[in-house]
Amino acid sequence: MQRYVLRYRGKGKYPAAVLEALRASGASIIEDTERMLLVEAPEHGLDRVLGQEWLVTPEVSYALPDPRRSIK
Repeated sequence: MQRYVLRYRGKGKYPAAVLEALRASGASIIEDTERMLLVEAPEHGLDRVLGQEWLVTPEVSYALPDPRRSIK
């Protein structure tokens, strides 16, 4: 399963029923804020649960460069 960032574009906080629907579809909620969720879920399950007011983006992580200087 992959992680996705879900951003609610509607007014106010997202509906509480969305959390229950995500869990029922097999998604795990990693983190949530007032307007965003980080979930681990199969991609096909998210399309059926979420409506038009949600923006779904795969989570992206970046490797940080080593800040220590090295002698060549």
